[in-house]
Amino acid sequence: MAEQDPTEAQAPAPQPVPDPAQAPEEKSKALPPVAMDRYLIHPGMPIPELSTPSAKAYHAEDKRNTERKIFALICPPFLGPRTGVMDVLKGANIRGFMPLVEWGKLHWPLVNQRTIAVIYERPVGGRLLDQLGKINQHEMVRKIIEPITHGLQEISTRGVSHRQIRPSNLYFVDGAHERLVLGDCTTVPAGYDQPTLFETIERGCAPPAGRGPGDVSDDMYALGVTILFALVGGNPVPHLRTDDDILYAKMQDGSYATLIGSEPVPVNMLEALRGLLSDDEHERWGLEQLDLWINGRRMTPIQKKSAPKAKRSIEYAGRDHFNTRTLSLAVSRMPSQVDRLVKDNLLETWLKRDMENSDMSAAASNAIHMAQNQSGDKDIMAARISIVLDPTLPIRYKDCWCMPDGFGTAMAHSIMQKGNANTPVELITRSLPRAWFDSQDTYNPVYVALEKNFDQLLDFVQERKIGYGVERCLYETNPTLACQSPLLIEEYVLTIKELMPALERVSAKVDKKSRPIDRHMVAFIAARLNQNIDPHLKAVGDDREEIATLGMLSLLALVQWRTKSGNLLGFTSWVGAHMGPAIKAFHSKSIRDELEKEVPKLIRKGNLADLFNLLDNAEQRAQDQMEFDEACEEFKEAEEEIKDIDGGSGALEKNSNRLGQQAAAMTSIVIALLIITVTFIGKLW
Repeated sequence: MAEQDPTEAQAPAPQPVPDPAQAPEEKSKALPPVAMDRYLIHPGMPIPELSTPSAKAYHAEDKRNTERKIFALICPPFLGPRTGVMDVLKGANIRGFMPLVEWGKLHWPLVNQRTIAVIYERPVGGRLLDQLGKINQHEMVRKIIEPITHGLQEISTRGVSHRQIRPSNLYFVDGAHERLVLGDCTTVPAGYDQPTLFETIERGCAPPAGRGPGDVSDDMYALGVTILFALVGGNPVPHLRTDDDILYAKMQDGSYATLIGSEPVPVNMLEALRGLLSDDEHERWGLEQLDLWINGRRMTPIQKKSAPKAKRSIEYAGRDHFNTRTLSLAVSRMPSQVDRLVKDNLLETWLKRDMENSDMSAAASNAIHMAQNQSGDKDIMAARISIVLDPTLPIRYKDCWCMPDGFGTAMAHSIMQKGNANTPVELITRSLPRAWFDSQDTYNPVYVALEKNFDQLLDFVQERKIGYGVERCLYETNPTLACQSPLLIEEYVLTIKELMPALERVSAKVDKKSRPIDRHMVAFIAARLNQNIDPHLKAVGDDREEIATLGMLSLLALVQWRTKSGNLLGFTSWVGAHMGPAIKAFHSKSIRDELEKEVPKLIRKGNLADLFNLLDNAEQRAQDQMEFDEACEEFKEAEEEIKDIDGGSGALEKNSNRLGQQAAAMTSIVIALLIITVTFIGKLW
């Protein structure tokens, strides 16, 4: 049997990203140790045998106990670690679990930014992977199954699933290889490092970033595969070289039949493997059933049969498909050929006649019509058809594939590593989550909550203003993702309490002309503050510059107050440099002059609330507006009076001319009468 580690060889290759450990060896050797509280972590002393696919291990020291054997895992800064799980496991003495000593943030020189380090007690017996084939089958229960079951029971009662169970992540804490423990499950999203072979069919169809946290049922499946590895001494299916080979085989024959095959598995282990490797999560053994089996109670689990088989196959993407599961996967892999299924009702006819499933045929017809009404493009057609063919598989649209509870990490991966926000947004706006939920045939309260979350995300993406949009979706669905603002990317701000101290540090080296907020920062605040701040967001997104400025100030002042961040001299100075529009909004020059004198004084106090109260003084603004309105009214009256005066002068001149003409006429008449009278009298004389 091949000794190659399938947990490394078959893991889907992630997109190229900065790796905390992939730095020149000469550089790392020259770097001094990095302090994290009482611990020192040595960048120049990597430990490959304790590293995971995504988090690299380094030698660590406890300054209070230099004899203590510990090591550190450095979380990749581009993923959201499971910090909530870190809090649960920190200091917990769980049998069957590698003790988590401490975790915290530090500046890691190999990536030149802040990230998280997780410190564990160092196991000295190596990995289970290195002992495959060396453990007696009669000791399998005592050495492997019992301790791992106990560890899973302990974390399950704490509401935690492991999601990273595989031979390369199980360690012997002692040199005698007697005590086996579960390895790390906190440094990356759940299931991110897990090879497809160790995942259920449903979650295995999703890429690492879209698998979702899952639950203990997924851990039981991975434990079943791990036990089989230990029994046969390595990978039981080395001939299945690709992820699709594994998935198609499981879909056609079932996981148990595919993985067991013709391997010589001890009869006493077959019962447990049937239960753990069941493809029906409702029939798969849980911790209680496995514990009963360990204690001697024998059960006969009902093994789910393979998917219903068609009378005749349907060809798609170079494969002949006899069931809807493999066809569903193929349609998603090759949406460019979906037209041939739609043409002449080929798919509906095959489902009705060869699969003898009239209900699915009708559902497929409805999905096709809905896709045609949406736009009719091949991607949406393939997405809707694939959901109908197998609604248990992930939501699949273009290159964004995810289980509903894994959408957040899938979106983060698409945005941060591919630079593509359009595809996950289209997945939401094209109502594919709703189509997936509507296709489920069993009630699940978890799905009800998830569906409401997607409805909220739809509201966010339809609102384009700052504080909403794709950035808001990113932080709402990734509660442990660091703020991705370009201003803060090196600070690795995980929580709202860390925001203001980080901005204070940034203010010492930033160009004060740059704005102190951006879309990422506002969305991060909205998602993390745990308070309705819609009025603040409305103000920040106002088209009027003076309102947006005051909105920015009020939002930041609220965060400073709520997080009790203390005085922030540098950041307040930075924000104060952008208060020009708020000051200019006052009409009175004397008020503006007074504010320009007072603002620097308040800046030196470092309290944004004081600055906001000065600039948004309601009484002063009302007085300023009233005086401005009065001035406007006085100006209007004066203007009208001037117009009246101008109009009166014209009338007077016109009247004068008329009176002058009348006087001249009367004078002429009088003179004429006098002349006539004199002439008449002269004739009489």
